[in-house]
Amino acid sequence: MKQRTVRITDSTGVVELHVAGASSTTLVFPLDIVPSKVLLVDTQERFFEPQANGIALVLIPKADIKAGDTVTLQVGLADGTLLPFILTSVPSEVDLKVDFELALTKKTTPESVSGLKTSIAELQGRLDECQSSSADTAASKVASLVLRQDVDKPVAFQVERHPARHLDRQAKLLVETLHVYRLFDSSYLVLTVENRDPSRAWVMERAEISATGNGSSTDAKVLATVQELASIPTGETSRLVVVYATPLQSAGQRFTLKLFEKSGSRHVQMNDLSL
Repeated sequence: MKQRTVRITDSTGVVELHVAGASSTTLVFPLDIVPSKVLLVDTQERFFEPQANGIALVLIPKADIKAGDTVTLQVGLADGTLLPFILTSVPSEVDLKVDFELALTKKTTPESVSGLKTSIAELQGRLDECQSSSADTAASKVASLVLRQDVDKPVAFQVERHPARHLDRQAKLLVETLHVYRLFDSSYLVLTVENRDPSRAWVMERAEISATGNGSSTDAKVLATVQELASIPTGETSRLVVVYATPLQSAGQRFTLKLFEKSGSRHVQMNDLSL
């Protein structure tokens, strides 16, 4: 259990608070807290309702926050200042009480940098909430897709899966295609991307797929890309699904997959794929 003082200046980033299940953490500010401006983004309801009283705010989680989970907190003060926080659980440390000192040249408003960070954290929490219900939403979308099929077309009965193993190392990335699902007139290529660059993360901008057969080459329209990690840190591996319109099949048909890095030059091109 730890008591500490945190000084917040114009250059201070988002402050990280360490909480633990069934333990209270008290935050003390130099100004009164506006209860309506206290926003705890906790999509899995791991916290009891925050209790604001004057200059103090008490947080009590029901359980530890698991590694990788996102819980954010915004606290609004009487002068209009908004302060963003990230809540995590660290096995060796729990904040029993944190006293905050403010040394801000300008109060932190929604238009300021810290206010923007708060908005980003809030949006991330809402995204997590949307993702938590994405399975049910996806099932409904598939059902709608089934209803739209024209049973007079052969493609309406096409549902299949087959392996598409291919491994390639390029631009300090290890990319492996795994398998392809075909559902009606769309194909879903599943692959993994491992970032082996020791200096920076890798962010994909877009994917392109082209098919070659019978002496000609055509681009397959990429309908969507879904990623496990939007930004792949050093040493991490992320799964990726590239959804594309299935081109007309031909004998000996081969595919080329291109992955483009956002704001960078670490692009990948995989040739002679059997999809």
